Amino acid sequence: MSLLESMASASQLASEQRIAQKIELLFRDRGVFSLAKATLAPDEYAHWRATAAEIQKRIYAIDTFYEVSADVSETSQIPLWAAVASALQVSGAPAEYAVWKSFADLHEYAAVESRIHAEDPIHPSEFGQIAALKCSDVTIARSLIWTYEQRPGRATREFWSCIDQCGELVEDLADVAEDGHDWNFNFWLYSFMASRGASLSVEGAAAALSSRLSSLEAAYARLSCSEQQELQTVLTSTFSSGRRTLRKFHSVHQLIASGSVEQYKNLPRETRVLAATA
Repeated sequence: MSLLESMASASQLASEQRIAQKIELLFRDRGVFSLAKATLAPDEYAHWRATAAEIQKRIYAIDTFYEVSADVSETSQIPLWAAVASALQVSGAPAEYAVWKSFADLHEYAAVESRIHAEDPIHPSEFGQIAALKCSDVTIARSLIWTYEQRPGRATREFWSCIDQCGELVEDLADVAEDGHDWNFNFWLYSFMASRGASLSVEGAAAALSSRLSSLEAAYARLSCSEQQELQTVLTSTFSSGRRTLRKFHSVHQLIASGSVEQYKNLPRETRVLAATA
């Protein structure tokens, strides 16, 4: 193996390790691992974990595509979406409605990312719906758990949906430094990056998070007493991180003032030219 081949192999391995770690953190922080462990037998858990990780890895390939690619035409995306669909087909849940509904929602979220390239303004009033779409990858992983057992009732599904939507808004604030340099959609940064002023997104994201926390409280109240006991820690943790996020969203303005966030118009010109023709 040549030196260049060795370097490429090492780089590929490092990239795969970063993705694996990212998946671990996502599923841990959203309570997906804990739910799976509490729900599934050991052999089922092992199978679910391998399947969910592979699906998420392929979804992250789509995320990377939207973040760094200039050409986001439908044709250029086909192989990436086909790879996710293929993994879902062999997941053991080819006929599970909730899984494929979430896959369709993932497509809808991709359309939101496409609007950035098309310079189609996204208003903060849309943030609530976008949050529901943006967590579709986690919803897929969670729905796969329930294919091994009886699907839970509506109140339980709504609770976890609120958890995931709050998680998206909280994580976007944590990721502002990372997200401010590419074709990414970040709730807290979007309006500034689209040259519409920082406050529009900051206030819109804060309002969306406050609304989702209220919805989470209402969803928790609809759970059975036994489920409330089981999920109280999850609720408390989410409320804690949500309220902490609402107290420190001013950090977005500080980051922007430091010059650490690029606006879309200042991305490499050749990227913008290709994006405009996509």
